[in-house]
Amino acid sequence: MIKRKVLQDLKNIYLNGVAAVTPEKLITKNVSVENTKTVTICDKKYYVENGCYVVGFGKAVLGMALSLEKTLGETLKAGIISVPVGILNTIKTEFNLKDTNLRILEGAKDNLPDQQAENNSKEIVNFIKDLHEDVLLIVLISGGGSALLPLPKPPLTLSEKLAIIKHMTSAGATINELNMVRKQLSVLKGGGLAEIVSPRQTVSLIISDVIGNPLDFIASGPTVRNCDTRIEVQQVFEKYNLKSLIPTVLYEEIFSENNFRLISSKESKIEDYSHIDNYIIGNNGIALQKAFNVAESLGYAACILSGNVEGNVDEGSAKYVELTELIKEFLLIEAPAKQHFFEKFKALRIFFNIAHETEEKLYQTILRFKEKTVTDICLLMGGETTVIVSNKNGLGGRNQQLALQFSIDMSKLDESTPNLPKAILLSAGTDGIDGPTDAAGAIGFAKQFDMAVNLGIDPMLFLKENNSYNYYKNLKEGKYLIETGHTGTNVMDLHVLIITNSDFVSE
Repeated sequence: MIKRKVLQDLKNIYLNGVAAVTPEKLITKNVSVENTKTVTICDKKYYVENGCYVVGFGKAVLGMALSLEKTLGETLKAGIISVPVGILNTIKTEFNLKDTNLRILEGAKDNLPDQQAENNSKEIVNFIKDLHEDVLLIVLISGGGSALLPLPKPPLTLSEKLAIIKHMTSAGATINELNMVRKQLSVLKGGGLAEIVSPRQTVSLIISDVIGNPLDFIASGPTVRNCDTRIEVQQVFEKYNLKSLIPTVLYEEIFSENNFRLISSKESKIEDYSHIDNYIIGNNGIALQKAFNVAESLGYAACILSGNVEGNVDEGSAKYVELTELIKEFLLIEAPAKQHFFEKFKALRIFFNIAHETEEKLYQTILRFKEKTVTDICLLMGGETTVIVSNKNGLGGRNQQLALQFSIDMSKLDESTPNLPKAILLSAGTDGIDGPTDAAGAIGFAKQFDMAVNLGIDPMLFLKENNSYNYYKNLKEGKYLIETGHTGTNVMDLHVLIITNSDFVSE
């Protein structure tokens, strides 16, 4: 049997997935210059007789803008971007920030809208309004863009808007629900920026941090038509009881007959959006494919299950344990029928949003493991789960919470199947930040439960208090935390599940 360093492999697979969606790689792949008057973006030629300008907002925008400046050279005349607080000091970049002609503004500490981000939004608007109408404007958008573009509709204040979003987040709102509300409370989101840039020819280059890559939800869709219906928005407002948190005059405006963003996806203050081309140049699928390639190169039987994992971490952990249990059961059956496997897998397929053809690939992967033509399995998923926060004094994020929950749930399964392969799960954000912590995520497995108890640590208490970060800090001196710092990109989370006979606990 191959002796593996499973913990090291997990981290390598994750890090390579993240590396595949760095802004530098994505910009270089999708933007080129033929001459000072012609720019090719995603295989389409744009003529820049009066120069090219750039604005941007998001966690990945610093790298995107600097790469764009290097690629375009003198064709790029000026630009202004809004990036997270601290990213200039923590991100590793090949570029010398002293050489840039771009204005780089910081805001949104801990990925929360703040006064700095609001001021940056006003600066971006003023920059655009001062541009000649015959220029090419490039808008750079990535995850975190919503927090960095928080210009609330008057008379709503930023603090009131922040309280509404915190209220929804604590109640377990999905990213789509949050974005739906943000669009209604913001000047620039939900197509608002598209109105301001008109009639200038505009190209949006987008790194997606939303499941399914819907353009109108990424950074709350500032450059695309809002497709939310009145009924959908009303349902979300009622679900989270938002009416009492919003000034009456604004609430009435949002739900008035004249609010174009709620009437129809075909109506707008501007007749069409032909002046804007939107391109997604990076997403979770690219990261997963690279992670898959690396896992295969390391000798694992790898399979990408889904890039659409969502839902609460409690249910997510339960489903990962159920998947592991199904695989273990499959290993015990002497001649397992394929149809039997598919029937038992049905609920998992629905939760993970797995395509039917992927189900067959998974079956063949597990079959290879059973027949011992491979020694280890690596299953790859991506997406974004949610956490219902019951203790606001706890410290952690959805990925660390998922790893902790998984370790607790798996400890029960391993007790009943002590001689079968073990499962180990890495869950981490591609942006390098999981909640208001300096960790991207964590690694969870069953034996951690016993480790913690032997150290006098109660895993259940830390889980209940949403204090997963401090749990992992106290366990083996943070050995199982994934700490990368700002990665400079963001395409949601990566989940790497390895099932192996290797003794990774002793690593």
